Amino acid sequence: MNDSGIELTILKPPLATELADTLIRFWESVFDTSFAHLRGVLEDVENVQNHDALYVLRKQQKLMGTSHLTISRGDGRIGGLGEVATAIEFRRSGVAASLCERARNDFRSRGGEA
Repeated sequence: MNDSGIELTILKPPLATELADTLIRFWESVFDTSFAHLRGVLEDVENVQNHDALYVLRKQQKLMGTSHLTISRGDGRIGGLGEVATAIEFRRSGVAASLCERARNDFRSRGGEA
């Protein structure tokens, strides 16, 4: 946490049901489409195939934005970003860029390449 009240949290599945519900509702409001298909990922059903980390930025507990890093357990050089979303009131302030940069740097520090 810093002086501006902004806090980055890196979450690893399985997530509590309430938190998973909050994230799914957030993504659905940002993208105007269902994200119910991600419930299994948030419950850690992909654990055998992938390592998942959710980057969540909040300001005084208000959800600002998210980014989701998935890394293959079969080949740690392969990964991807998803669920890059910013709440309307925080858009154009660098939230998504900051979250993606952090996820990319974490991926590369683990040997990720593509």
